[in-house]
Amino acid sequence: MKKNEKKSALLLALLICSIVLSNLLSCTTYNEITANIEYRIEETVIKIMDNSDIKDAVFEEKEIFKDGLENFLEYLYAAESKDIIDELEQIQDTNQLGKFILGKFELSPIEAGYEALTYWDKNSDFDYDNSVLINNQTEHFKISYYENSKAEEQIEIINYYTEYYLNEILRFIESGNIRTENFYANLLYLDSNRISILLVPDSAKLPGNGSNLTISISAVVDEEEKINFQASIEMPYYNTMSLEVLSRAVSYTVDILLRLEIDENAVSQFKTEEQIEEYFTSAFGNVFLFDTSIGSGFTEYIADKFSVFQKYNLLLSPEDRIKHSMDRIEIQSDLFNMENNFNDKDFLILSTQVNSFIGYLIDNYGAEKFLDFYFYTGLETNDFNSIYNMDYLAVETYWKNNYNF
Repeated sequence: MKKNEKKSALLLALLICSIVLSNLLSCTTYNEITANIEYRIEETVIKIMDNSDIKDAVFEEKEIFKDGLENFLEYLYAAESKDIIDELEQIQDTNQLGKFILGKFELSPIEAGYEALTYWDKNSDFDYDNSVLINNQTEHFKISYYENSKAEEQIEIINYYTEYYLNEILRFIESGNIRTENFYANLLYLDSNRISILLVPDSAKLPGNGSNLTISISAVVDEEEKINFQASIEMPYYNTMSLEVLSRAVSYTVDILLRLEIDENAVSQFKTEEQIEEYFTSAFGNVFLFDTSIGSGFTEYIADKFSVFQKYNLLLSPEDRIKHSMDRIEIQSDLFNMENNFNDKDFLILSTQVNSFIGYLIDNYGAEKFLDFYFYTGLETNDFNSIYNMDYLAVETYWKNNYNF
């Protein structure tokens, strides 16, 4: 086969997160929220922020939090009976709001957040132009969105948040003496040397991917025998609460680019498309850990660590979320080796369990030790026992006892 026939050697597209909405709550449309209700919600948000540490945050964090919280309360009002506004007005701070959500909806705040971000745009008829796609670039991202959409209105906030979040991840990784050269080397293979984000305002105006968040990774060897990657995140239903989910998608993508090791010289020696495909299948297969319990749990841990909504206590701690869900999903044993045989909603809870366990390991034994285990071993029980010099299942028991699980 000629070298120029190596083009399109491999395309791997992975659907890594499917947020399946169920009709848990009775729904009315977002448009039924009146001006009076909007005013009462806005006043409630101002009161909650005045009574929370967010009042001392930087401007961008305040804007993210304020708009996201307004979206959230609008959703709670529209999805529940109308008298809920009276209950919401009694809430004084984010901690009370988180506990209110747990008691009223039997959902953790993060689960309710997933519901809220999809519900708001799905039921709106926001008048954006779906024919004009705008491309915007930051240092590490190429962000595409439709004209007149919510994303266009908030593009400066999106730019700030994605760069802030990425830099915090890399700073945390480097604090554990983990090398980040792979990440920067793989960026050079990407189109525009950036991770692509497509914000599709899926609603009545533009029915699209439903509730699917998609991360796609592709690799192509071009006619000049150069490797080109595409790393893209497609986010439906964009509103400010979407940033909470977008942060997890960025974590997944960074995890891949940190792990992926490609030998361009080796690839150039291959003579057939099949050889190239086999090489990339092996390379990608070694790094796609996010659909395992430990990979998804680490992503949740990172997202919680740098989330604006978590930073100011809207989402409550992983431990509070776990205790609330224990009547639905019992605490698992051998968390790192758990298989994903659960539906999306339950796997989110299980990821939170691993998130809490990872937090326990880092708080008690240091980030460097955990990151060494996570990035430089086969993630087997024997690897854990060797690095920590302790029995893995015994440490799990310490974690459970520490939080009275």
